[in-house]
Parts: sequence; C-alpha cells; structure tokens
Amino acid sequence: MPEVNFSILLEQRKVLFFVGSGVSWNCLPSAVELLKPSAETYLPEQRQNEVKQIIERIQPEIYYQELSYFIGAEAISQFETLDSPNVEPTLSHYLIVWFASKALLPIITTNFDRLLEKAAEHLKVKPTVIEPSGLFEIGRGFEIWKAHGTVGKQLFA
Repeated sequence: MPEVNFSILLEQRKVLFFVGSGVSWNCLPSAVELLKPSAETYLPEQRQNEVKQIIERIQPEIYYQELSYFIGAEAISQFETLDSPNVEPTLSHYLIVWFASKALLPIITTNFDRLLEKAAEHLKVKPTVIEPSGLFEIGRGFEIWKAHGTVGKQLFA
C-alpha cells in the first residue's frame, strides 16, 4: 500500500470526519449503559432480562426511537447525563474539531452529546450545527452534522 500523507489529504479536502460513540469512550457512559436503566424503568419485570440481552445487539437509536413512540419524550431522559457540565471533550474531540475547522470540512456524528461543540467553543472556532431535519451538503465548510440530534433538543427528527 502506498504511503498516505494525512496533511496532504486534508489540504486537498479528501478527508471525511465521521464520529461515533468511541470518541467519547473515556468520558461518557456507553449506549448499553444508557439503555439498561430504561428497560428497568419502562418494561414489565418478566420481559426485562430478555430485552437486556437484545439491547446488547440492537442499535441504541432504534431502541430509543421506538420506546419514545410509546412513552414519549420521557423515554429518552437518560440522555440528559450526556450534557453534564462536568463532562469535558477528549483529545480526540479537539483534534477532530481542529482539523475539520482548518480544512473547512464537515464532521458527521451519530453522537447525541455536545462534546464536539464544546471542543469548538474551547478552541474558539465556530461550526454551523446541522440537526437531523437540516440539509447535509458537502462543500459548505466547517459544520457538525448531528445525524440523530442533540441532547436537550428533539432527537430522532
């Protein structure tokens, strides 16, 4: 495989930043850790063990979207822990935001937290945040695309 120079690819805008839950691994609870309490809260006791096994294999977004259809916004109240003022961005958040801002590239994220936005605030760069109902379009510059929404706002639009 030929040697790849990240700086050159970045200058040529041939990089796409796609951020998932792994970037927040050290500072936030995992999706499974967020899902299990909701099963205990909203499901009949006889179904909880069965659902807890399914939770480890299902996409969290699907589980919560379906649960919110039946229960309402209260079903996703566990997500509020993702916006705790005590949670700070990791080095990965800062590096991704820094490189994307310098190259005027979007960051696509499936994360509900605001850690990319916090990193941008600390670095004094200003992305446009595009929520799920917005238009995702390459070439507009430094944006954070929130594919599933942001905690504290409507999720799963």
